[in-house]
Amino acid sequence: MSDSFGRHPVLLGIILIYASASLGLVITHNSYAVLIILRALQSIGGSATPPLAYGIAANVAVTSQRGKMLGPMLSSCNGISAIGPVIGGAVALGTSAVTWVFAALLIIASACIVVAGFVLPKTARSIVGDGSKPASGIYRTWWSLIWRDALHRRPTSDVEDPRETEEIHFSESQEHWTIFSILDAFRILLVPDDAAVLWLIGISYLVYCTFQVVIPIIFAEVYHYNELQIELTLLPGLIGITLGSIVGGKLLDRNYALTAKANGFNVALG
Repeated sequence: MSDSFGRHPVLLGIILIYASASLGLVITHNSYAVLIILRALQSIGGSATPPLAYGIAANVAVTSQRGKMLGPMLSSCNGISAIGPVIGGAVALGTSAVTWVFAALLIIASACIVVAGFVLPKTARSIVGDGSKPASGIYRTWWSLIWRDALHRRPTSDVEDPRETEEIHFSESQEHWTIFSILDAFRILLVPDDAAVLWLIGISYLVYCTFQVVIPIIFAEVYHYNELQIELTLLPGLIGITLGSIVGGKLLDRNYALTAKANGFNVALG
């Protein structure tokens, strides 16, 4: 969807879904069914942000230097899964209520909407090309919309950039999204090399998520830890994920350079 409609509106949309679900969890207390549905909506909004971050990184970095950008980005995405429970544990312990955990998530999501809306530039190639095309309409940052209004209030001679009023049309390479496009993602499973990588990553995430589920139960029942102490036990995973992602990004660039050299490909062009 972000390839067709742009990263910016899709990102704002999924964060809005996450924030709306968090608001629903704050005001809902007695329905287990509603709890499950809203938590599922949270997952839809939250889990879609890392792929969008990958898309943004792919738009702004050449292939030969993509690893050093993806490494810190991936470590941030995964590190949040370790830091988040610590914050949630502290909030739950300090307030003796999980409602404030969801309230904290609502505040964070709202802040992300404001920050992304004001400062995140458009990077989708189908919208702004290589960055030389000016964005218009919903593809502009909120700050640029405010600044444009200020420019329009000035005399015409004060407006120096004629691109401010230029209309942008989608390029011919723009992908047209339909409901059946959802199935396109599964085609990667038919590529043996890609399927092997997905299997490896999937197994590692399965193990990590399993630990996250069982650790609170075991440490509470066996060791009688409180909420904050339980979540602090997840920090070693944060260290490993952070360092591993950064090192992995650098190794990715190094492997790309060696492979390009072996095949006579100019890395500067990639």
